[in-house]
Amino acid sequence: MTQNYVDHLVNATRALYPNISENDARALALFQFGDVYGRTPDIYNQVAGRYNLTVDDISRIGSGYRRIGVTDNEKKGTVCN
Repeated sequence: MTQNYVDHLVNATRALYPNISENDARALALFQFGDVYGRTPDIYNQVAGRYNLTVDDISRIGSGYRRIGVTDNEKKGTVCN
């Protein structure tokens, strides 16, 4: 069930941003589940492993798509294209 949900997020992301790699889209989908990692890291790692990603990969890729806000210097949104 979790894998289907992640796959749907990946497909939606790639439909909106066709230039994003499948690996990056997977990492971005999983990046949004940081609270799951905080509560059940074993399950999170198991799902990430299905996509050949580690927590470090997900964090690095997910953080790389964040951007700095123009007026308030806070990270907001993503830069996907």
